[in-house]
Amino acid sequence: MTRLRTLWFDLLDSLWFIPGAITLVGAVLAVLLVNINDAVLGGLDPTTRWWAFGGSAEGAAGVLGAIASSIITVTGVVFSVTIVALQLASSQFTPRVLRQFTADRANQIVLGVFIGTFTYTLLVQRTLRSGNGQEYVPNIAVTGAVVLALVSIGFLIFFINHAARSIQASVIIDGVTRDTLDVVRDTFPERLREGERAHTPAAGDYTGGREDEPRRIGARAAGYIQSVDTRALRNLARQRQLLVQLEVDIGRYVLPGDDIMSVWPASDVDDDIVRELRDALLLGIERTPHQDLKLGVIELMDIAVKAMSPSVNDPTTALNAIDRMGEILLELAWRRRGDHVETSPDGRPLLITRRPELDDTVGIAFDQVRHYAAGNPTVAIAMIRLLGRLADLAPHERAVFATHLREVVSAAEREVTDAVDRQRLQRAIREAMRLAAGPVNIEPGADQRAV
Repeated sequence: MTRLRTLWFDLLDSLWFIPGAITLVGAVLAVLLVNINDAVLGGLDPTTRWWAFGGSAEGAAGVLGAIASSIITVTGVVFSVTIVALQLASSQFTPRVLRQFTADRANQIVLGVFIGTFTYTLLVQRTLRSGNGQEYVPNIAVTGAVVLALVSIGFLIFFINHAARSIQASVIIDGVTRDTLDVVRDTFPERLREGERAHTPAAGDYTGGREDEPRRIGARAAGYIQSVDTRALRNLARQRQLLVQLEVDIGRYVLPGDDIMSVWPASDVDDDIVRELRDALLLGIERTPHQDLKLGVIELMDIAVKAMSPSVNDPTTALNAIDRMGEILLELAWRRRGDHVETSPDGRPLLITRRPELDDTVGIAFDQVRHYAAGNPTVAIAMIRLLGRLADLAPHERAVFATHLREVVSAAEREVTDAVDRQRLQRAIREAMRLAAGPVNIEPGADQRAV
């Protein structure tokens, strides 16, 4: 089921599936209106047929030809604008946000409407007959072509506005943030209550007491782990009385032979079970955002780093990306995390899956940005203030945020040399230290990673 769900998401994110479906609807509509034309108009008084096309076959051919030629020209322009937007996003932000453009429902629907109208017009045009005293004009179908042309004009106006907005940095960053927040809530559905810790049972709590060695299952091919069919693994473990532990998490790149699972008892695992276990993991050439929350953080980190490069030199975009990373990290901090253990009705553990920890995710968010932006006082101060606020807003994770705060402070004090900028930096450090005050020492210059 998870594999089918992932493939379905890939179809929806492609730039051909929804336009293709709309084109098919246009073709069916053309055939339908042509076939019901005589049945509908035959029973109407000629004075009540004002709404239907009343011209000759030659006039209908001219109308349909004009619509078809103009629509296909506009479609080419729309494709060109879309490609330009993809190029701008790839060069100015990060290639990893290209999926956001191809998956944009507005782009897909606009392309579908244009191509569907073109297809509809061609199919209606082929039914026109004239000459030898035999003239046939599907009046309703020709009227439908005119209506679809007007609808296409409306979609063109919408697309011009949408295309202009979709390449704005704030819109791209907002889309990545919202998608990542959805993945965080799906991956960690339980929200912590005030004063509650984020600890959940670790894998060792269930496997540490076992004296028998597990059967190690290796990957049969290289690739990124895009999704895991936990339902299939759970059902297999229940049917065969097994305990399955995933050794890798979503987004990991595995090589052939890398351990991906451990299974107990090893004596009950035959080749058929190994094949079923491997089939539950979907590998691909790239990471996908549907279950991989780290990918969204990586995209925001890439945007921030790219914005700080000399070729772009856009610190405002970097600040925007850093702010939205803080939103994701705060949501993650207030979710019940840790290894997820699924049990049978009688309490027997069946499946243990590894899930991202907060410290790793915070490291992804800030390590590269800290390296490239420590010399920019504005961006460094923004990171320091954000980490201080996160430590204050999620006090149960103060140690994690304070550790990364100390690293940013150390890098910024080393790189910022201007006297005025250092004064601003010291004020930000003092404020962040006040917010993150607690059992963790975050004095500047303290030994990194010390708690």
